[in-house]
Amino acid sequence: MKKLIDLYKSISMDTWDRLKFANKTDSSFSETTATENLLYSITKYIRDTKDKSILLYESKDECVNGDDIEIYLEIENNKYIYLAIQAKKLYTKSQKYKAISHKVNKKYQIDLLLEHAKREQGIPLYLLYNYAPNFKNKNKKNYGCSITKADYIYKKFYPKNSLRWKIPSFDDLHTRNAIPLYMLGNNKCFNKFISPYCKKLKLYNNSELIDNNSWVKIEELKYKHKEIIKNENFINDEDASFIPKFKIILKI
Repeated sequence: MKKLIDLYKSISMDTWDRLKFANKTDSSFSETTATENLLYSITKYIRDTKDKSILLYESKDECVNGDDIEIYLEIENNKYIYLAIQAKKLYTKSQKYKAISHKVNKKYQIDLLLEHAKREQGIPLYLLYNYAPNFKNKNKKNYGCSITKADYIYKKFYPKNSLRWKIPSFDDLHTRNAIPLYMLGNNKCFNKFISPYCKKLKLYNNSELIDNNSWVKIEELKYKHKEIIKNENFINDEDASFIPKFKIILKI
């Protein structure tokens, strides 16, 4: 697990530095680009280490969202829990996750995420891409990628009794309600983070994880580290559903 934790820390630091560069050069670094860089780093790690505890897949469906990821996390031998993940970046100047309120075909993305996770009996999460220069933490680059619970966002910030969202800031979510990505490789820490869900979760087995008609295994370095790009990420507004582009299987 130490190698995996080091990998997640490296990805987080790289994301932090790229968003910092984007801020300094007044350019854009989208969620899609950050996600593809993450996939590149994991694919390179698998190739270099021959580690068989991580498997990566890409959807064959063309109507996918490049910011959506699903993870099957093995907690016991041949027993997996399901994580439905939507990526959002921190807008550096405002220090807020402005796209958290995005709608798809007149429906909030968070509603789609929560509904999907409920159907699959899994956990809805946000993967946050961050650069927070005023964050007072000696290991702050480890928070370049962090994870928070979607139902917490819904409870605290969703416009249930008003017409407007309260857009969450970096300080709103860190460090009590968001954890660094590397904790995904620390069973004790991550189990504590997800413990409120555990009685409601379905346990999946190996035979349920992959439909070869829908997914293709990523075995080559298909994704390149991308430079900062001008355009924001594309979201398919025609399809009001959570359709992840990437699947990650994490074995014990």
